[in-house]
Amino acid sequence: MGAATTSPAGAAGDNPKQHAPIVFVAYPFRSRDGWIRQYVSSILDRWGYAAKEGSRFEGRSISRAVCSAIAEAQRMVAFITKCKKLEKKGWATSDWVLEEVGYATGKGIPVVAIVEKGVDVNLGILSDIKTIDLDPNAPYHALIRLRLALQDILPNASGTNDIRIAHIARPKKKTARRQWWDFWSWVDAPSQVLDTIDNVSYRFPPSFRPAVEVGENRDYAFGNYGETDQAFVLKVVINCRNGPSQKLSHRISLP
Repeated sequence: MGAATTSPAGAAGDNPKQHAPIVFVAYPFRSRDGWIRQYVSSILDRWGYAAKEGSRFEGRSISRAVCSAIAEAQRMVAFITKCKKLEKKGWATSDWVLEEVGYATGKGIPVVAIVEKGVDVNLGILSDIKTIDLDPNAPYHALIRLRLALQDILPNASGTNDIRIAHIARPKKKTARRQWWDFWSWVDAPSQVLDTIDNVSYRFPPSFRPAVEVGENRDYAFGNYGETDQAFVLKVVINCRNGPSQKLSHRISLP
């Protein structure tokens, strides 16, 4: 399952990814990072990129197939997340991911590293790597900054400029009867489109408290956080500064 959005799929015969810039996604294959596997490739596809990653080679050292996939990419996005608790203080990340980053930089492929707070890693020894902070309490913030970073280095991506709603979800607490999920929703649109928005109203089913919340932070794409134990349809009203409001429906689906 990918990141659900409000836009329809392409018409039959369309192949927008045929000439799309290739972005290799490196991340640890751990349950706490499952949201990366579930959502990031489809979000990159939404933005006009062709995402590749090495999950099917999970558990092996960097293989020839992974090296070949990295070598085809124009950019790498590497998620540097907590994997191993250090004896003194802090956390180490996945050796697998660092090997992929090292191979990419050795090939001259620019890397954008999304680094979780608390991870002890010296990326400077590899190359001049652009880094984005990852806040585990609001991971969608990093994705918003990633879009801007990729636009700067791959400006010819064929992503559309329309307004959509996107979300990511991550498992939270589990009771005897229910699995609860954190979810973050936001306005997925280029920077110049976000500039036209005043605020965004999120309208939840009647069982939610509160049933309506407003996103007003443009820097975070007017995003909103919630908890749920089941999929549901989110009603969204986008209030523009100059022009009529836009009403969208977006299904909050769960992995």
